[in-house]
Amino acid sequence: MHASLPLWLNLFSQAVVIFLLTQFSLVLFWLITRHTITTLGHRWQGIILWLVVSLPWLMSIGCFFLPGQLEYFHWHHSFRFSWQSWHGLSLVLSVFISLYLITKAFITLKHYQQQDHKRRTLSLLTLNQNGHFQHQQAMAFTSGLLQPKVYISTGLAQQLNTQELAMVTLHEQAHVKSYDPLRKWLFLFLASFFPRTIARQFLNTLSLVMEYGADQTVAKQFDVLDIAETLIKVARLMNSPTGQVQQRLHYLIDARIVGFFTPFALLLLQFTLPLLAVFFAMDFLHHFFDQWLWHFN
Repeated sequence: MHASLPLWLNLFSQAVVIFLLTQFSLVLFWLITRHTITTLGHRWQGIILWLVVSLPWLMSIGCFFLPGQLEYFHWHHSFRFSWQSWHGLSLVLSVFISLYLITKAFITLKHYQQQDHKRRTLSLLTLNQNGHFQHQQAMAFTSGLLQPKVYISTGLAQQLNTQELAMVTLHEQAHVKSYDPLRKWLFLFLASFFPRTIARQFLNTLSLVMEYGADQTVAKQFDVLDIAETLIKVARLMNSPTGQVQQRLHYLIDARIVGFFTPFALLLLQFTLPLLAVFFAMDFLHHFFDQWLWHFN
C-alpha cells in the first residue's frame, strides 16, 4: 500500500470521529438552548440553525488542513491502516450511510422536480388574466429550486379582497427572492445526518423562521393588525396548522427586540462545545477503541 494512502485513510477515519463528536455536541447544544433560540429574531435563529447543520462538515473537513493533527491526537500509526480494524469499519460504515443519505436526498430532489413540473404545466394551462391558476381549493405557495415561482389558486384569490390578495402575493414573493425552496432542500440534506427526531425539529424551526421572514417583508408595506387578520383568514381557508399560525401571529404582533449579548453567548457556546468535544474526547475515544475493539491484526 502506497505510503500516502494509509495517511489519507487515517485522516478520513479521524474526520468521521470528529464529525460524530461535533454532531453529538450540537445535539446537546440544541436540547439545552432550543427554547432560548426560539425567543430570538428570525435572522439570528436562521444563522444558528444553519451553523448547527453545517458545523460537523466544517469541523471534519477542517481536520485535513491542520498540520500534525494525527500526532496531536496520538494517532501513532499515521502511515499504517488496516481495513480489519475499527478504523476501517467506521470508514466503511460512514461511506455507506453517506451514500444512502445522498441517494435519498437525490430521490427527494427528483420527486420535487417532477411535482414542480406538474405545477408549472397546470399553471400554464389554467392561468387566468390575473395570473392565478384554476383550482377550487384555496392554495398559495412557492415552488421551484433555481427558478422559484408563486402559485395562487382561483379558489383562494376569489375569497380575498384586493389588499388581502396583495399581502399573500407579497408574502410568497418574499419566499421567491430568498430561494426558500432551494434553501429548505439543502438544509434538509444537511439535517438528515442528524438523528431523525432532532432533524425534524431543525426543519420545523427553519420552516417557521422562513415564514417569519416573509411576514416581516409584508409588514414593511402593510399594517401589522391587517396582516394578522389576513393570516387568520387565509389559514382558515387553507386549513393551515393552528400551532404554526399562532406562532406566526405572536411573532408578528410582539416585536422582538433582542440585544447582542444573548445571540453572541449562544454562538460562542455553539462553537465552544464542538471544539471541547473534539479536543478532549477525541484522544480518549481513540485509545478506548484501540483497547476494547480490534485494531491491527
